[in-house]
Amino acid sequence: MLFISFGFFAGMLVWQIFTRLPLFSPVLLFILLVIGGIALKLWPAGRFFVAMGLGAVWFLLYAQLFFAQKIPMQMINQNVQIKGYIHSLPQTKINRHEKTYQQFDFMVFKLYDRQQIYWRKPVKIRLNWYSAPALVAGQQWQLEARLKPPHGYRNEYGQDQVASMISHGLHASGTVGKQAKPIQLNFSPPQQLYYQFNFYLQSVRAKIQRAISDALADHPQQPLIQTLVLGEKTTMQAEQWQILRQTGTLHLMAISGLHIGLAAFFGGLIGHFFWRLWPAISLWLPTAYAVAGFAWLFALFYALLAGFSLPTQRALIMLTVFFWGVWRNQRHSAWQIFSLSLLWVLIIQPFAVLSPSFYLSFTAVGVILVGFTGKAVQHIHYSRHFFKANMQRWWHKPWLRSYWVIFIGLAPLIVALFQALPLFSLPFNLVAIPWVSFLVVPLALLAVLMLPFSQTAAADLFQFSADNMQTLWLLLAQSNEWPQVWQHGAVPWVWGLCAFVGGLILLLPRHFPARWTGLIFLLPWLSFQPKKPPANSVWLDVLDVGQGLAVVARTQNHTLLYDTGIGSTEWSMAKQVVLPFLQGHGVKKLDALLISHGDNDHSGGVPDILAHYPKTRLISPVYQRWPQTQGEACAQQTWWWDEVRFEVLYPPKGWAYQGNNSSCVLKISHAKGQILLTADLEKLGEYGLWQQQGDKLKADILLVPHHGSRTSSLNRFVQTVAPRYAVFSTGYFNQWQHPHQEVVARYQRQNALILNTATQGQIHFRIDRAGLHPPIFYPQTALLTHAVVGGFFGDGDIVNMAFGHACVGDADKLRLGTHFSQVRTTGITHAGT
Repeated sequence: MLFISFGFFAGMLVWQIFTRLPLFSPVLLFILLVIGGIALKLWPAGRFFVAMGLGAVWFLLYAQLFFAQKIPMQMINQNVQIKGYIHSLPQTKINRHEKTYQQFDFMVFKLYDRQQIYWRKPVKIRLNWYSAPALVAGQQWQLEARLKPPHGYRNEYGQDQVASMISHGLHASGTVGKQAKPIQLNFSPPQQLYYQFNFYLQSVRAKIQRAISDALADHPQQPLIQTLVLGEKTTMQAEQWQILRQTGTLHLMAISGLHIGLAAFFGGLIGHFFWRLWPAISLWLPTAYAVAGFAWLFALFYALLAGFSLPTQRALIMLTVFFWGVWRNQRHSAWQIFSLSLLWVLIIQPFAVLSPSFYLSFTAVGVILVGFTGKAVQHIHYSRHFFKANMQRWWHKPWLRSYWVIFIGLAPLIVALFQALPLFSLPFNLVAIPWVSFLVVPLALLAVLMLPFSQTAAADLFQFSADNMQTLWLLLAQSNEWPQVWQHGAVPWVWGLCAFVGGLILLLPRHFPARWTGLIFLLPWLSFQPKKPPANSVWLDVLDVGQGLAVVARTQNHTLLYDTGIGSTEWSMAKQVVLPFLQGHGVKKLDALLISHGDNDHSGGVPDILAHYPKTRLISPVYQRWPQTQGEACAQQTWWWDEVRFEVLYPPKGWAYQGNNSSCVLKISHAKGQILLTADLEKLGEYGLWQQQGDKLKADILLVPHHGSRTSSLNRFVQTVAPRYAVFSTGYFNQWQHPHQEVVARYQRQNALILNTATQGQIHFRIDRAGLHPPIFYPQTALLTHAVVGGFFGDGDIVNMAFGHACVGDADKLRLGTHFSQVRTTGITHAGT
């Protein structure tokens, strides 16, 4: 069974190497079935490859059905009218201007354009609503919205947002407009059973959310209790996130296998108690069946509270497979249960392969099974006494072993996903897991059960649960005094796989020969150092941070960050993009942080960067904004790093701050090429720069001023710089429509190659003794985003951004011409135009 499950899984992963998903057809399925039948006849052991073919076909069929609901291209980036209901709990968020808005999933049933119905199929989208009224899950609205296709920031490291949106079933995102007045509707829930069920579920979750807010209005742990009950993490504070990351206890706030299993455990205890209290009931229903039924119902109850999210669905599927064996009075090994669960999850949720939580959850279970081989119960005996007998056997086993088994087994995967490993997660988890599992969560769930009967009793239980969480939090907060994480940097997947195998070897039973060989597999992973620029070279990365700017320049021994992207008190591009990039490359020291000017889309992430690199040299015309570090003005100055010259050309000393026109202009000079970074300089500043430094403006790579706005890029400035590469840092479908076509045309007349982060993602340049190398792009890393974004809305206007296709639309318009460029993706480098 294990071979079949892994074969099915491998078949889904096969599509990662293709640029497009082919259309599914019955002919393809028939051919695969015939080949599979012949293979099994000639080679019975070939069931792995047959399962692999079926997995590939199922993934293809599921993807085609999902994208058959694509919204017409003519509806994109246009004001349209939509009717539907709020599909999730609304979340309060803060934008870069510190304005609040509500974000929620919206199930659309009708979509209009100029009073004509274009869409009648249910489709889920994600909306942002500024100045929204009091929103509650389940409310039905008619809204005006401007929609965008799923799009994320395409960088070498960091979260793949498109894959996340697709795995959650989202077809688009958008913002509620202000031209048409929103209308709250009172029509009945949809007729389809699934949507009707979800409609009422979200309404109940909204009532529980209000009850928690009322009971814990002023309690500091109110966000954590809401997270543990409903799985809603948006109200958590930045300090709480930081402490949970440092202690390696962030998994406790994500309702998944641990929490669902805990609910099943308490449900089984309750069922066992009642059947022992009235033994006669067992004549009607055996104890084993009753315990399994109670356990499953409690697990289902908790999964529904959490909104039936993807991790809870996976955990519930695993428990269902287990308890099905109880109800069928069957005997299964732990590996059989694992294999069946994996197979059913892949059948029900094919897009789970796009989610990191899928790999974390199943890997955790797998390493536990390996680590307890020969120690744990290998076969589950289903009898009327199975619950008591198995719990007694497990209770006397070394349960502490499970902690370090998971730590060793998951370490390579955690480093691969996050490029860092919490050093003291083991001792903190030894306290936090039982504390949360046996005190905080049971009290909170009991409070939910009490809500229909007594609001006062429920509020007291919520308060008691939060007080217990506060006691634990006092311990976790001490992590600020401890070393925080082991920052490792990104490791090639080959060495990560070797490390994972080495960890499994170390976890095998004691009698297994030569367990010490596992250390050999770990050595390349432990000793790996991320690649750095060689001597006398400079590497430049223009990161994709949307409508903003963040550039990293590296020499052999030094790193400079030029701007940080947007940010607010709640989130920032520094956390989402910049820090993952720096950590992925193993940057332990940031030598200089140059903030060009004070606009939020350039300086919003400074607090997060300084929190991670507190001893960084800060250079900025507005350095006084961050008194936590000693800064200096961005006056004309020069320094050398590893035979590369860094020179601030503008503004001149004593220049009064004038916003965009005081942008700090940096030139990086190498014997074989020059780079000019101009931030948001406008025409007045460009003219002043041209007058003062005209003889120094010639550059091979130009970061185009002000994102390509019409207020910048004077003709004489463009002609003086005469760049080979003109790089625009803009947001996808940004409201300012940057870059402007007039500006693009000016650079085209200079025969510059036009590059844009909005369409090509992160752009990487290298200059060394051999000269300036062609740029390297980093498109989305997940298969599905490659394979479907190009044809996502059908009309071919959005070019496929798959492996080897980093074009940005009309290649002739952007003068890609015959320029040779390298497109680097996950483990593969292609040449394209």
